Amino acid sequence: MGSISYPKLTFNPTSTLPLFLVGNQITLAKTFDAVSLVTHQVLYKCSAATEEDTTRTVNWAERVLKSKSQTKPDFRRGIFLREDDLMEKASRRHVLL
Repeated sequence: MGSISYPKLTFNPTSTLPLFLVGNQITLAKTFDAVSLVTHQVLYKCSAATEEDTTRTVNWAERVLKSKSQTKPDFRRGIFLREDDLMEKASRRHVLL
């Protein structure tokens, strides 16, 4: 039986992954380390949100959802497809760090 080969991923332990807060990509000063379960090395840093950051973002998301729910289904579908495309591109960029 053959083995599965995965692409070698490289990480930058000094880079910080941003958060999406209130619809914006933000890198915060407070971070925590993302550590490999295999090598126990720091892969990169992650921005750390506060409780206030989280509450603000949830409130913003509720307003956006309420606004979107008042639009026509075809319009909403287009928005979700564009959002999906943006998230896919962003995730590819972060994997390649």
